[in-house]
Amino acid sequence: SFLFFAFNAYPQNCAVVPQVVDADQTLSILCSPYAISTSVVISAGKTLTIDSGVVVNLSDEKYLDVRGTLKVNEGATFNMGIGSHIQTNDSGILDAQGTQADSITFTGASWKYININNAGSTIKYAKILNANGDFGASLIGTEVEIGWDWILQMKGSSIENSRISSSIRGVYLTSASTMKNSKIHDLGSTAMEVNGNSTATGNEIYDVNAFEKN
Repeated sequence: SFLFFAFNAYPQNCAVVPQVVDADQTLSILCSPYAISTSVVISAGKTLTIDSGVVVNLSDEKYLDVRGTLKVNEGATFNMGIGSHIQTNDSGILDAQGTQADSITFTGASWKYININNAGSTIKYAKILNANGDFGASLIGTEVEIGWDWILQMKGSSIENSRISSSIRGVYLTSASTMKNSKIHDLGSTAMEVNGNSTATGNEIYDVNAFEKN
């Protein structure tokens, strides 16, 4: 006689990301991709970890409000919906560290921005870009609304070995933030603004101010 075993290719216990992350949670590659259809708050003292290679699809007009820690591992991808964004508040930390061989990607058509509102976040080996080639301008009826501004705003935080492209404006640094060894290119307007004892070194900037050239 023969014994036959049925195997389910997908795990049965894939967690849904709650509206309020009030316990540490990890999004596993076994359950990728993850669809997030509501705005999410990561509570203070709690960590939402995005495992290597995981894909997160954030719906239009939704946001991740990081008051604890959002830890993003190498190879992860955030597909951002129109008008969506990621922000830190209070003591929130974005810890997004890819590798040279396997970077992290934040992309989408006409999404808003990553706004780091407090000190302590780190971004390494990441691509932050608009995917529809119109610098983040969104079509409303027959008119083009220039919807969003800086695609990355940082306060007391750091970014290095990363790429910013295809938004209206690039990177706004303040409160002793640092940007190193990164590329900013193909923007509709200004590449960078550096304020409040922030520094930018070893960066490459090209093909910016497209709106002014037209």
